[in-house]
Amino acid sequence: MRGAAFRTFINNGVDEETARAAASDEALVSALIEMVDAGVDIATLFTGKIVGTAARKAANVLIRYG
Repeated sequence: MRGAAFRTFINNGVDEETARAAASDEALVSALIEMVDAGVDIATLFTGKIVGTAARKAANVLIRYG
């Protein structure tokens, strides 16, 4: 990601020092976004399992005690 951003800045006429700094910032922001996305995926996965377990238990109670 950083290399692609750096190359894009250079190709658009940004000086090398500024391009390096901006590419590093872009890489950091991308990494943070990916980290949050992974956290949301994990939280959603566990929530789905909890809801599924609760639904199964409720269905079993309804079947047994009608």
